[in-house]
This record gives sequence, C-alpha cells and structure tokens, in this order.
Amino acid sequence: MQTGSFEKINGVAEADETFVGGLSKNMHAKERRKQITGTGAMDKTILVGVLERGGSVRARFVPDRSAKSLMGFINDNAAENSTLYTDLFHTYAEAGQTFQHAIVDRNFDEYVNELVHTNGSENFWSIPQRTIKGTPISINPEHLLAYVDERVFAFNNRKGSHFDRSQSALTGVAHRRLAVASLSPH
Repeated sequence: MQTGSFEKINGVAEADETFVGGLSKNMHAKERRKQITGTGAMDKTILVGVLERGGSVRARFVPDRSAKSLMGFINDNAAENSTLYTDLFHTYAEAGQTFQHAIVDRNFDEYVNELVHTNGSENFWSIPQRTIKGTPISINPEHLLAYVDERVFAFNNRKGSHFDRSQSALTGVAHRRLAVASLSPH
C-alpha cells in the first residue's frame, strides 16, 4: 500500500510529527523514572508527516527530531515556495529559508490563526494512533511502518468507494514477486 511519488506537494502544506510507543502509566515506576525525561518521548518511535491541504499525506519514520531529519523529509516531499504551516517546535525555524512558513503557537493555546493551523495534520495522526491503540496486542516496531502505510493509503483514498480502494490496493500488488523464503521467521 506504499504510494511513492516523485511529485512534490505543492500549495498549502501542514507538517507535524507524532510519537508511537507505550504509555508511561503502564511502566513500572522504577523504569518510568529512568526512561521518562523532558518531553517523555524517549524510546518512542518518531513519525513525521506532510499533509497537502485538501489532498494527500506522506509519512515516514525519522531517527530523531533534528532539523536534518524533519526538514530533510519535508524538503523531499514539499515543493519549494509552497506554504508550510507548522507548530512552534524549534526545528521548523529553518523552514522559512525554503517555504513560505507560518506557525501556530500552542504554548499560548493558539490552534488556529486565520488560515494558519496544523489541524488537518493532527487529524491524520489521530487515525493511526487510534488504530494502534485498538490493536489487542502490542505492535512490533518492524511492522509499525505497515500500519502507518495502510492508514496513509486509506487517508489518501478516502474520497473513493470501498471498491475503488480495493482496486487501487490490488493494482499495487500486480507484477510483484513474493519469495517464500522471505516469509520464514528463521
């Protein structure tokens, strides 16, 4: 269900990141004190996404929240001189060099400033987060990308019928080879 494209998002885009991992309230107190520092994002998987307003979303893992990681992904997926809306996170400060950049400052409970907001991006991230929380067992990090790809696919094809989505997914399978050896757990 991965949908790779050489075309970059053009126009108005929103960028935001999310963290996927266990809840601190489920950790043993000793482990919680050791691991949870600062923002509480330690040992969580970081996902970043760019959403084209009224269009598609692109998402992937990043190793950290550095400018190299986050802005690298955004630059790979959004066309220069596009309008980019982000939150106040300091890594996005350099976005003004490439994009028409505007921010919302959630520190002051600002979620919308006229047309400037990241609500669409946050809406998208709520979908995979709810999907993962609804999973009856834990998700192996190896398979997390498959969950995210499936949610990106569903989001990007949300305007079509179930038949259209099925047909699109099956089109992506055509002429692909799956070796039995790759299925073996050993």
